[in-house]
Amino acid sequence: MKKTWVVFLAGIYIGSFYGAFQAPENGSAVAAAGEEILRNIQRTLFFALMVLSFLIDIVQMRYDRDKAFLFLFLALIMGGMADLIGPIQYKIVGAVFDIGGGKVGMNDVELP
Repeated sequence: MKKTWVVFLAGIYIGSFYGAFQAPENGSAVAAAGEEILRNIQRTLFFALMVLSFLIDIVQMRYDRDKAFLFLFLALIMGGMADLIGPIQYKIVGAVFDIGGGKVGMNDVELP
């Protein structure tokens, strides 16, 4: 169950990173539709992460009551911050590897 929890959390972060890569900043209608689908997938993964965290915490409570709500707390903090951290990571990776000029969105190419 803990491995599945990590996969869901990684899926949320990958979704936010990919959303920053694909979403142009100019706000076209095509990008908005794609962003909405990606946002729905991220929401589904977040709620699945929360349910799985609750189940892990119920099992954990049988073994050690001091660590009872650890996964639920981590899921709230880490899953909630994914939308903030993903685009920041994209900007850092973009600046280091010269992907998209370090800007959010792959359509942000300046014409000469």
